[in-house]
Amino acid sequence: MVKFPHWIKRKVIVNTRFLEVKGLLDKFNLNTVCYWAKCPNLFECFSGGHASFLILGKICTRSCSFCGIKKGSPEKVDFEEPERIARAVQILDLKYVVITSVTRDDLTDKGSNQFYNTVAAIKKFNPKTKIEILIPDFNAKPKLLELIISSGADVISHILETIKSLYKMVRVYSSYQRGFEVLNFLGRNSKKAFLKSSIMLGLGEEQEEVLSTIRELRLTGCDILVIGQYLKPDKNCMDVIRFVSPEEFNLFSEFAYKAGFKYVLSSPFAR
Repeated sequence: MVKFPHWIKRKVIVNTRFLEVKGLLDKFNLNTVCYWAKCPNLFECFSGGHASFLILGKICTRSCSFCGIKKGSPEKVDFEEPERIARAVQILDLKYVVITSVTRDDLTDKGSNQFYNTVAAIKKFNPKTKIEILIPDFNAKPKLLELIISSGADVISHILETIKSLYKMVRVYSSYQRGFEVLNFLGRNSKKAFLKSSIMLGLGEEQEEVLSTIRELRLTGCDILVIGQYLKPDKNCMDVIRFVSPEEFNLFSEFAYKAGFKYVLSSPFAR
């Protein structure tokens, strides 16, 4: 087992704002990826009034080896969910909202309409709120991606997760090529939204492989890049191979800015 270094630490912050956010999420029966994916930033984010909403249930149809979200038979689509999220955003007075989902391969539209309707509901009740949508690959179907673009989201994100040589081990039911098909399509066709992607480190990747992936991501038209440390969310997930130092994260950040990214967040707890 790899020993945790001193920089991998998080304070548990429980304040009035944390209780307000958690209470409201419970009241409106809303899911967050913060909770179900066992994000290490949960206490900090809730205490700061931030939350990433998880739509389309909390059970995923895919079995990615790094993810803490449950896998299995998905729940029914809750068509009232978009308005409940919009109301929660209004009450919490959120200026920036992140919407993501489990992967829904069981649905004809792969869940794209729920994304569209959630963005529309937030804009209706909170016209000044900026919205980021973090989408699954939708099997790279152009019509579904076109619907996502037409939603009017301010940031569209599709997470690549890892380098090419590790991809099949990390994301069994997807592919490195499909991830780039999605990002290339968004880069070519989305003229207003910022395009964002992320990769996680600590799974055995070599430095040059990371640099190569950063270059490839920039070529898709990606504006924003997040690079973070993989942290094993539960015992059933793949192990951490190594903990990447803050200095190495800085190196990747500098490289990404030189490659042309507009915004880069590169640190152990970047998500």
